[in-house]
Order: sequence, then structure tokens, then C-alpha cells
Amino acid sequence: MMRNRHYFILLIGVISTAVLAAACNGQSVSKKPVKSDWKLYGLKGKVKRLKEEYRPAQYDAIEDTIYMSLATLDPDPGTGRAFTMKFNNKGFKTKYSYEDIKPMQEHYIYANDTLLIEYRKYSSIYVDVGPAMSRPDTLRVLTQRYNQQGNVVYLAYYDPNDLIMTKPNDVYTFEYDQHGNCEDIHAKFIFYKNDRETVEVIDEVDFGFKNTYNDHNLLLSQQFTAGDGSILEYDANGEIADSNEGKYLEGKGPDNTDYLAGDKQVFEYDSRGNKTKVTQISARKLQSHNTYTYHNNNELATAKYYDINGRLFAEEKYNELGQRVYLKLSSGVYTYTYIEPDEYGNWIRCEIRKTGGGYTQDRVYFYIKREIEYYD
Repeated sequence: MMRNRHYFILLIGVISTAVLAAACNGQSVSKKPVKSDWKLYGLKGKVKRLKEEYRPAQYDAIEDTIYMSLATLDPDPGTGRAFTMKFNNKGFKTKYSYEDIKPMQEHYIYANDTLLIEYRKYSSIYVDVGPAMSRPDTLRVLTQRYNQQGNVVYLAYYDPNDLIMTKPNDVYTFEYDQHGNCEDIHAKFIFYKNDRETVEVIDEVDFGFKNTYNDHNLLLSQQFTAGDGSILEYDANGEIADSNEGKYLEGKGPDNTDYLAGDKQVFEYDSRGNKTKVTQISARKLQSHNTYTYHNNNELATAKYYDINGRLFAEEKYNELGQRVYLKLSSGVYTYTYIEPDEYGNWIRCEIRKTGGGYTQDRVYFYIKREIEYYD
């Protein structure tokens, strides 16, 4: 059945580096990268623990906290004023915790200290005091399991109060094509009776992705469909057809994203295989796109975000080390300066300056302070 959710079209709002990562890599964000998380986060030395705190230099900077995150692949940057990551001695992240109205923790479980086999996201219990604090997507706890290729093969969602994660509500399993992109999805929706003691499976539904490739086996397009290959239908007047009623057309992908049957992404590449353009076409016939350029070392150089009207509403720039140095939003322009390196060369303080949006002078608007602990 169709339910009222937001779809994967990129809308005007917060530009998170998680969105950027997803757009640049497609579903590969669900795969464990070959290189260590130390390299992924640009860390030098054998880092054991990293803490970053976001602090406004001015009182009115608090409202813009959500734009300031530097956690390069943070799944939900800006949710808190501080986060902490812990790494094993091979450089892979084992724990990620961040603070908000509802604190979260993520745990990563490995085989042989390198192969990610399970990921879990926990959230502590809190009282919902009104619509402003109601964020169901953020509040859910989940677990993901991986195959040896680093692909998510199992995704389960739990009630936020089920911190021992024994009785999932929704369960997804995924199968992949020969190129490592998701192809088949099986979903199971579970209902519990008698104070969650008795299990009743509400329904089991199939979904999938229709993938196309170029001669170099690079993904050209990817469209989410129902299990029989169907998508959201329209009538002769261009309105959503009554024939959609009663069908399951919404599901999750292995990247933990909501999709509606018909949602499609189209990719373009440069000669080195880097994605240079990602066009999002929703099942509801809305279209937006992002464009990307790269440094000679293939690190991302610029990212531009365009809304459904073709208007550029955000722009990011990165240096060759993968650090954000520039962010332009409707609220102003933010520049990032990394200072006070420690003995290993990792920055300890980042100053963020803002111009525009009522600010006529270049001054520190916000800063980020780091604490780093190393293995002996």
C-alpha cells in the first residue's frame, strides 16, 4: 500500500556530507571501503579515539549548528553538538556516538578486525513532548549485516525501546548483481501481539532495482520497482491512478533510504570513472541534480546542488586532503580553516567564518575542537 513519505529527490534544505557521499557513490555507501576509516577520515597515525565538539563563537550561530559538521561520512551530521569515534588498531571504526535530544550510538562488528559483518544503531529512550521533537526516522534503532563483498544483505528495524534488538518490526534482505549493485529486495513487515510476545507477520513483499551499465560496467541508471517490475502509475490526465491503491510501492534500499517504485537515479562519469553528475527523478515526476568535479588525485573538489526548478541552492568545495573549505547556502557563505595540528599532523581546531546573511565582516562564526587519543 502507498503511504505518505518523503522520497529520495534532493530537496532544498540541509546539505549533509552523507547526501554527498550517497550521490557520489550510489549504493556503494552501504559497502565497507577497502581503505581504513583512518584514511577515510583523513587521520594520521594510529588513532584510538576521536572527539569533535561544535562550539558557536557567537550566540546566533547556534541555529546554524546543523550546517557545520565535518564528520565526512556521518550518517546524520548536525544532530548533536559533539560526537566521538573509536577505532580498532587496524584503523576501522568500532563505535560512533553523538549527542542530541535523543543520544545515539552506533556499533561496528568485524571479522579479523577488518571485514565488517554487522552494524547496529541504538537510541536512548526519551519522552516525545510534541511535533517539534518527533523524528521517527532518527529515532528508530536498526541492525545491518554484510557479506564478504561488503554489501548489506540484511537490514532490520526495531522499536526505539527495544534496545536489546530481539524483535524487529521490519526486515529487509538484499541480493546483488554481478557488479555489486542491489538487484532484488525482500521485505517482511512484522506485528506483535500480547505485549510483543506473539509474532504475526503482516505481509511479505518483493522490491528491486533495475540497473543499466555502460561498456565499462559503470552504473548508468538505477530505478526502484515493485517485485513484478511495476512502478507508480498515472492516468490519462497525469494524475496518480487508482490502480496504485492496495499495492506495496514503498520500501527501503540497502543504503537505508526510502524509495517509491519509479524513483530513478541517472549517473554520468569523467574519463577516470568519477561521478560528475547525478540526476534524481522521483516517481512523482520531480527532478533535481547534483554535479561534481575532482582534483588530480581523484579527491572531490566541488559539489553543486540544484533543486527541482534547476536553481543552484548550495555549493561545497574541498581541498586535496578531502577537507571541506567552502560552503555556500542561502544563509551565507562559510569558509573553513584548519589550524593547530598535533604532533601527527592532525588538525585540532577548525575555524568557520561566515559572510552574507546579514554579516558584513569576515569573522569566526563557529569553531570545532578535537580531542585525539592514539594507540601506543
